[in-house]
Amino acid sequence: MKNRFLILVGTTVLATLSGCATAPVERGPVAESTPAEAVSEAKPLPVSPVGEARVLVGEAKAAGYSVAEAELFLRRAEQAEAAEEEEQVAAEVEQVKQAIAARKEIEAARPLVTAAVRQAGELASDATKVLDAAEAALKAGDPARARELAAQARRQADTAVENKKLEQERIAREQSNRYRVVRGDSLWRIAGRAQIYGNPSHWPLLYRANHGRIKDPDLILPGQSLRIDRDSTPAEQAAAERHARGRGAWQVGPVEPGDRAFVGK
Repeated sequence: MKNRFLILVGTTVLATLSGCATAPVERGPVAESTPAEAVSEAKPLPVSPVGEARVLVGEAKAAGYSVAEAELFLRRAEQAEAAEEEEQVAAEVEQVKQAIAARKEIEAARPLVTAAVRQAGELASDATKVLDAAEAALKAGDPARARELAAQARRQADTAVENKKLEQERIAREQSNRYRVVRGDSLWRIAGRAQIYGNPSHWPLLYRANHGRIKDPDLILPGQSLRIDRDSTPAEQAAAERHARGRGAWQVGPVEPGDRAFVGK
């Protein structure tokens, strides 16, 4: 009996100890996350003016621009930085920026000037000269002047193209107001053409506009250039029709008195 009791007690103790061994271990409170605003963030170091200039030169070169002039100013800026000459650094860095801007202006103007020369020919020659002057100014170390000249070249190119257009329009107007006589023509037939008057009875208007080069309205010669009067009034057109209806037959010879009267001779 006693032994049985001891066995039971021992079993209970073992069970208790086993339960303690598998029980979760108590832990202390978990530390809360540190607020984001309390975390010190790493801030980028400020870029020096010379460093900024290096970046600009690198970007321009990567974009395909010639940066020889800008690199020259950059080297001067680096030398001034080494000598701790702040004012000189600022001046040279500004020249770097100006040189890059000038190169971009020149390259933007170049295709416009080339196109203007192709369209306007001699009228665009001045724009080409100004663009060449812009290139020379940049190479001479004056990027500000180079920018001015490049912008001027663009303006002159645009003006040349516009002037060429106006000239072509003027020539077209003049050509529309001229007619070259061909074999078989007569003032009657010419006036009847749709692009002239569209009415053969308006031939007296042709005679009046060209009486200095036409001696006899009944006789015109191939190759003659006739001026077309486009500004006749309705009253003048009506008078021309009356004269055409009342005039005699077409016949080479002395000019009819009525023809002379119509042109005021």
